[in-house]
Amino acid sequence: MRRASLLLLGVALGCPSPTTTPPPPTEPEPAPPAAESPPPVQACAPAAFAAVAPIPPSARAAALLDTTAPDLDGALAAVKAVTDDGARTLPIRIAFSLGQWTWQVPLLRRTLEQAGFVPDALLYVALPDGSSAWAWPQDCDLDAVRQNLASGWGMSLRNTAYGAVATAPLGEDGTPAFAYDFVAWGATAYLVVPAGRASLVTQLLAERPTDSAAATLGDHIDALPPGPIRLAVRMDDLVTPGAAAPSEGTIASHRVDAQGWAAPDDEGR
Repeated sequence: MRRASLLLLGVALGCPSPTTTPPPPTEPEPAPPAAESPPPVQACAPAAFAAVAPIPPSARAAALLDTTAPDLDGALAAVKAVTDDGARTLPIRIAFSLGQWTWQVPLLRRTLEQAGFVPDALLYVALPDGSSAWAWPQDCDLDAVRQNLASGWGMSLRNTAYGAVATAPLGEDGTPAFAYDFVAWGATAYLVVPAGRASLVTQLLAERPTDSAAATLGDHIDALPPGPIRLAVRMDDLVTPGAAAPSEGTIASHRVDAQGWAAPDDEGR
């Protein structure tokens, strides 16, 4: 009882009660730095091939597409119509590849534009391993190309024994995250080739013809009148069913526009 009285007396006299000191205020966590946006791509100026190149001697076919031609889409449709109905003799592998152009060429042009490339011409090259490459002439400083590849395609340009090359980056599953490798061939011609084939294609481009006097695929293309599509095909491979096998070494050349196919002779029919 005496203890309780003393406690009450202490309260009455205003003895201080124990208090809890709040922690000092903490500084807010600094915001993470904003990710730097890649620099915008720089549009490269169109240029012209000094000759229809690059076409390695072992190429099975080549075609020059005029991307400025107003009837290019019609010419692409004419190519597909012929490959669908087999109206013209072509190697089976080449016919299959040409039949995809109606969607492949527009997609390729949009892809190139992402990296600042808007060429006036596209060169298709059918490679001996069954794949194909696309090349175009362009006037662009190599430093600008390096920046454009990084900004537009997420690719890094590096020098190799065969020229400047950018290989497709790999995704998390170890497969290429982009459809193409890039090759800078010479000063003004660039190529995209299937992912993983840059080394092979650069070695093919270093080939030299065994017969320097023989007409090349490029010579046959140059001999055709200008048009939306000019095509030259080696006819040594297995051709479409029902067609007579051409003589060895035959090169068939064709000019294609929205009205259809034209050939300087009957070699490709």
